[in-house]
Amino acid sequence: MPTDRKLKEVDELRKLLESATAIVTTDHSEVKVSDMTELRRALREQDVTFRVVKNRLTERAAKAAGVPNIMEIVQGPTAIAFGFEEPVVPAKALTEFISKSRITLKIRGGLLEVGRSREMKWVIWRLCRLRRNLWRSSSARCRGPSQILH
Repeated sequence: MPTDRKLKEVDELRKLLESATAIVTTDHSEVKVSDMTELRRALREQDVTFRVVKNRLTERAAKAAGVPNIMEIVQGPTAIAFGFEEPVVPAKALTEFISKSRITLKIRGGLLEVGRSREMKWVIWRLCRLRRNLWRSSSARCRGPSQILH
């Protein structure tokens, strides 16, 4: 029998999933509490909500919100960054913080909202399982549009 607290958590997660324009999932297992507090503060400044979640409750909330594909990127210890304005803000804010602070937060993947519909589409953010040296490693391996055209 689910407790009232768990039902409330599922409802809050469902609301976040329904209203988010972008979602980025991370593995927070190696992050110190002090770094996590600093990360939350930095994300809050950019209107990004960052929550540590229980996988089973996230699964129930995702089904209720109509985004069950999020479970493909929710495994093990998970924290989710929810963006509500520009879709790129959560990913950009996380990668900038990881780059500056050198914490070991691992980004697993993300979802973007398409247009005004409530349907979320899978986004390929699994580039090299984005790790702490994202900017250096990705800039060395990934090409921009100008390099691809030449």
